[in-house]
Amino acid sequence: MKKRSANAKKVRSERQAPKKTGSAHRYYLVAEFSAAEKQAIQQYCQTHNLSISRFLAQVALDDASAKKAEPEEPLTVTINLPASKRAKLLYLARLKEKSIDQLIEEFIAPTLGKNKRGPGASYTLATERVPLYLNAQEHALLMKHMEKQGVSSRHYFAQLAVQAIEKGSAKRKSKR
Repeated sequence: MKKRSANAKKVRSERQAPKKTGSAHRYYLVAEFSAAEKQAIQQYCQTHNLSISRFLAQVALDDASAKKAEPEEPLTVTINLPASKRAKLLYLARLKEKSIDQLIEEFIAPTLGKNKRGPGASYTLATERVPLYLNAQEHALLMKHMEKQGVSSRHYFAQLAVQAIEKGSAKRKSKR
């Protein structure tokens, strides 16, 4: 039997590799906020003694781990049209035997389906990047959730954070 020298390194196979605890936040995703949104988030995090990264990660993880099916939420839109275009819209709705709401939803749905991965370069909203740091399990969960939703982290996390802040301020107002 051969003896190894004291300086020889022991090589581990992949299955013998030490397990990672998952507590280190080595992964990150990026969210983009307008200056006003970023300031609101900074103020919210400061009053609640949270880091911005932890707040964004918690909001995203709460959304990703929600088990309930999303109910459809009605969206009310007011469109100002000249009389001739309004008559044309009513005529199209009548020909397709649909309400105006159904007709407009039919017009908009294909456009929303095309822009699955975010707005791209054709929009001009000035934003600032904010990273949120995650461990491996959190990163995997969020990536899977965003893939299922068909959204990019940059705008999705911003939307979630703004909604969370609005819900928080609405709860405080209702308690008063």
